[in-house]
Amino acid sequence: MMLRNQKGITLVEVLAVFVISAIVTVLFISVHFFIQKEFQHQRIDQQELTDISIAMKSLTKDLRMKTINTTTQNSIIFTDSTGYRHKGETLYKNDEPYIYEVKDFQIDFNQDRQEIAIVLESTHGKRLETNLTVR
Repeated sequence: MMLRNQKGITLVEVLAVFVISAIVTVLFISVHFFIQKEFQHQRIDQQELTDISIAMKSLTKDLRMKTINTTTQNSIIFTDSTGYRHKGETLYKNDEPYIYEVKDFQIDFNQDRQEIAIVLESTHGKRLETNLTVR
């Protein structure tokens, strides 16, 4: 019996192409999901850093322009009744929610040196610290 020149592809070749295509597709999908997850994580981190930066700038501006009435470990009130306080995971300004997802807010007023140390930290670990001298 003589073999003829047959054209076409075999079942094995079709299955090999299918398996290779499936592997490449799975790799692309996993890379896509990884990139989405990383983007979401970085977006949240950046948003929290922006939030606590805004709060810190507002607080330091008030400290430079206003007179302090009272301070506690997690609150400060000025003579014009403007105030900041931390309760739960929210920083309040004038008793209205100002910044959410705040883990730590500390104010340490050293009257001997006339210095105020402020710590502001988000729930995801973004932390800002500053020291101001009261004049």
